[in-house]
Amino acid sequence: MQSSPSLMSAMVILGQIFKSIFIITMILMALSLLGFFDTNSQAKNDNFEISEKIKQIKKSEEQIKRNIKQIATLENGLNVYSFQYKSEPTIYVGFLAHDLAQTSKFKHHVIHMGEGHYAIHYEKLGFQTITLKSWQQSGVNALKNSKSIANRK
Repeated sequence: MQSSPSLMSAMVILGQIFKSIFIITMILMALSLLGFFDTNSQAKNDNFEISEKIKQIKKSEEQIKRNIKQIATLENGLNVYSFQYKSEPTIYVGFLAHDLAQTSKFKHHVIHMGEGHYAIHYEKLGFQTITLKSWQQSGVNALKNSKSIANRK
């Protein structure tokens, strides 16, 4: 049985289509193996945005504070720092917003104050900023905010 010329043309065209699909599939697989189609791209973008936000918060702290020194780590993992605000001589003890921003447990206590500045909502955290003198006299107990619901028995 002989095929008609139009049937032969259709089979050639169909063969070319299948060949093209095969080549495109192979190219896509190769690109996928090389990492061009990253299924975690949203997670990477989110991590990049979080990293950039932490850098902004740290920059904000560095703009207003000086002589920042870690002096302790609390049981809950928070680092305690002594620091001075650039506008005054008093040495304070407290936390750094960029530390809190890095942990899911505490990041909601970081407040954007506008104009690129950040603060910590100490009361919700259950603590208060104190002077170095108070820290030296009472330690971590001086940091605890007695008015906070978190510290009531």
